[in-house]
Amino acid sequence: MKPTKKVQLAGTPELTKGFSQGNISVSAASTIAALPEETQEKVTEMLRSGEVKSVQSAIKRIAEESGTEQFGAENKKLIKWFRNLSRVYQETNSMVGRGGVVEMSKNWTPAQQAQLIEELGHFEELFRKAKEDLITATSKQS
Repeated sequence: MKPTKKVQLAGTPELTKGFSQGNISVSAASTIAALPEETQEKVTEMLRSGEVKSVQSAIKRIAEESGTEQFGAENKKLIKWFRNLSRVYQETNSMVGRGGVVEMSKNWTPAQQAQLIEELGHFEELFRKAKEDLITATSKQS
């Protein structure tokens, strides 16, 4: 997906406005658009106000304020994983407007469709497990 399209589809109104007005670069806006909406708003405001000079500085500041910097390298891996997951979600979501996965795979062989179904099952299981682990860890913190 092109960065500009990514910003239009996944960016908050504030991010889209800052990007459209040329106040936020294509690469910065694309990075911000991969973040959760609440974080997008915080990062965009920090950049707009001049509180920070870069997206990375804003994310670091938010992590420090929320206490997530304590996880160090593991937190960075989790953020990278989340960004990648967000990109997959956005691309999959954009397929809905093009008829979805059924429409896009209609010319595939039955074997290719079966393989996709199997792979989707693997993803479903991985995400179910990740969700359960997170719920368990969160409940232990409380």
